[in-house]
Amino acid sequence: REVPPQLAALQAELPQVRAYLVLDEAGNSIVDSAAVVPRPFNGADREYFRIHAARAHEGLFIGEPVQSRINGLWAISVSRRINKADGSFGGIVLAAVDPDYFLHFYRDVTIGEGNSLTLYHASGTRIARVPETGPDIGSSAANLAMFKPPHSDRARSELLTSGGLDGVARYLAINRVPGYPLVIGVGIARDNVLATWRENLIFGVVALILAATAGIGFLMILHRQMVSRHSAEQRLSEMASTKPLSAYGADKLGCELHGRVAASLHGVP
Repeated sequence: REVPPQLAALQAELPQVRAYLVLDEAGNSIVDSAAVVPRPFNGADREYFRIHAARAHEGLFIGEPVQSRINGLWAISVSRRINKADGSFGGIVLAAVDPDYFLHFYRDVTIGEGNSLTLYHASGTRIARVPETGPDIGSSAANLAMFKPPHSDRARSELLTSGGLDGVARYLAINRVPGYPLVIGVGIARDNVLATWRENLIFGVVALILAATAGIGFLMILHRQMVSRHSAEQRLSEMASTKPLSAYGADKLGCELHGRVAASLHGVP
């Protein structure tokens, strides 16, 4: 048996998304874009689930990288609450984003010898870094100066690092992405900043920040996919109440989800 074509088409919209899941109010997977019969999974203890269960108006939530219990791979969760008809919690819609996408994207960016480009979750957890040296994805940088006042209180900030990760001292520009819990760190090696240091620093930082921001542009489309109309939420919650979800039901849900995405991408209310 194959995955319903509507769900496959939805995932094809954004190949960075490894899978779309719908979890019921108990945290059990009832819809899975990667399988006709949802793979056994319960996410009731995950942060994204607990946030939506506790907060009716949380909206879109982007979590830290976590290792999947389904396949052991790292993933970044982008989720939204499903409400039942009476407004009570009915579960969540979840997109599992592959963090390797950011790494592959940044590998193609010419950052220059000794320079660095890092994407962090706002909590300080590392998502991707080039060059690929030092701590791995999922490790915390919360103890670094960039995640402490006064830098943590500013949308943009600069500091000089000591080169503790790889021995390269850098001028670091910190840019917090508006509307998302993401932080871009652009490091220009101090040795690369010569006589015209200010011009070199500003040009290099701006170029790399633009490149890094382009790498997360797909989140805007994903955001639009995840933001549902009230009627669509009601339909999802109705399907969420059916256990187990049949292949026919999954196909209908996939068709509805894909229709919502297509409409949102083309500006149809």
